[in-house]
Amino acid sequence: MSTIKNKLDSAILAFIENNKITSTVLLKYFDFEPIKKNTAYVYFDNKSNRYRICISEDWIDGLHNYQVAAIIEHEVSHALLRHLERKRTRDKRKWNIAADLFINETNPHIIKDLKDIFPDAVWLDTVTLKEDIQDINKYTVDQLYELLEENEEPQPFDEHLLCKEDETNPKEMDVLEEMVQELGKCKRHNGEGISNVLLAINQKAKINHTIKRILNSLSKTVYKKSNTPSPTHKRRSRRLPQYAFIKGRHKKTLMPYVLVGIDTSGSMYQHEQLIQNFLSSLKNYNIQYDLTLGDDNERLFIPQPPLTKKIELRGYGETNLSFIDRRFNKNNYDGVVIFTDGYLPNPPQTPQKKTILVLTEPTEDLFNGFKTIRY
Repeated sequence: MSTIKNKLDSAILAFIENNKITSTVLLKYFDFEPIKKNTAYVYFDNKSNRYRICISEDWIDGLHNYQVAAIIEHEVSHALLRHLERKRTRDKRKWNIAADLFINETNPHIIKDLKDIFPDAVWLDTVTLKEDIQDINKYTVDQLYELLEENEEPQPFDEHLLCKEDETNPKEMDVLEEMVQELGKCKRHNGEGISNVLLAINQKAKINHTIKRILNSLSKTVYKKSNTPSPTHKRRSRRLPQYAFIKGRHKKTLMPYVLVGIDTSGSMYQHEQLIQNFLSSLKNYNIQYDLTLGDDNERLFIPQPPLTKKIELRGYGETNLSFIDRRFNKNNYDGVVIFTDGYLPNPPQTPQKKTILVLTEPTEDLFNGFKTIRY
């Protein structure tokens, strides 16, 4: 047993070296246990408030330490990406295949060290998808789940201990959030291994941060226009964000009416999630808005769209935001938020004090006078 323990310790050190993280952080959140069964799995231990990774003794004894390290990387990725909790009511086997497909194909160490050992496990060349995938990094597990055919045969090499429907462990969520922050501080952005997983998580945090900045700017724009004092002006409160005029007892103070303009050309299709989450935030905070989309012309106009409306960005030509100017001039909007990659022949003609530009690409600053938020 001591030999197994020593080999497992060597594999853990190999995992740490591969992913450029510190042993202190890893061992703070994960326990490791050899088991008799030929499998591996991860689960959250409520007693210790730590994740426990269990790996077959035969695998630890028979595989090289870098191969066991790749198995550890696979299980840590399941924990970081909340695959156990995110399954919800979806088909268990199909969800397991989608989760393994994402992890296996986005982690170079797993492809290099495990594909020869488990050739019949879940890989792009062992599954059938409804469409060809050129770059799997652009897909989420949820999207891969929808693309999988119903009768998929590959068997994940590990077991997935899934939560019950609609079950969320508050302790696990707190530990996970703290762990992601610490791992993000100590890792190197080398684009390998756990870095890919952390970058995916950090992308979500980046979206939420950008949305908060937009809402803060929108709050200032609306109050300046209406001469209504912000409820946070006289007394600062940590519980009230700057856009608190749309929450709680303040939501009757002012009901803003906003135009959201979306440039659908170029690379904007990569930022559908940012825009979708922002529109959901407007609904959550009772902000009325109209939605206009286009490139060289207005392609779609939706007055006060429902929350369930999914936005798909497909550009057809060059960018000219004059359609937003015309739409803004027809209505007395309190403000306008424009999502664009910034590659414009001319800046918008909407009033600068009412306009917030969300730039998704590091373009040259051609928008002097406008409030700009870079994503």
